[in-house]
Amino acid sequence: MAFDELHSQGCAVALSPEMGLSAYSIGDLVYQSTLLEAVLNSLESLVSASVGRNMLCVVGSPLRIANRIYNCAIVFANGQILGVIPKICLPNTYEFYDKRFFVTGRGIVGKTISLNGQEVPFGVDLLFCASDRPDLQVGIEICEDLWGVEPPSGRQALAGATLLLNPSASNEVLGKYAYRRDLLRQQSARCLVAYAYVSSGSGESTTDTVFGGYGAYL
Repeated sequence: MAFDELHSQGCAVALSPEMGLSAYSIGDLVYQSTLLEAVLNSLESLVSASVGRNMLCVVGSPLRIANRIYNCAIVFANGQILGVIPKICLPNTYEFYDKRFFVTGRGIVGKTISLNGQEVPFGVDLLFCASDRPDLQVGIEICEDLWGVEPPSGRQALAGATLLLNPSASNEVLGKYAYRRDLLRQQSARCLVAYAYVSSGSGESTTDTVFGGYGAYL
């Protein structure tokens, strides 16, 4: 798997696109119990494969929690799930229909959920750090969260984040590349932090929506 190759190259933080375990553009399939269960099985395999590896991993996935579906980033390392961050800003214009499928994570703080046999922190108030790297504190926001009026990364930086991650599924339209690049640069500069971003690639969709696999580290 890709995480094996990254670990062999000495990677410390591995970031995959938004909804990477299921694909972002699956439409109403996100309601299917079969799909959601398969996602959990895939997650369990990935978490188990992380045992003994000094690498923080972030994967995107839909999760059904208390009969609601959230678009989440799941953080794990060395066989343990460290936390789950739900997406806050749900785009609902043009080709995006997030509000049709997902519940916003806005206001979720100090919560836990049961996942993969663990009690796991769940919310938008999470930062992650390693005991051997106290100067590295990782905050996460998901795709559209960056494009909102008040990106959660601002609050994460104020709380001590030194690295911001963004798993995304950002499509390609005329002029969007330059705008998105500038948005990332500005947020990195405004928060005085490093910012890593990765988006879905060409294999994401069989619809007429195009994904270009844009990635950046600022």
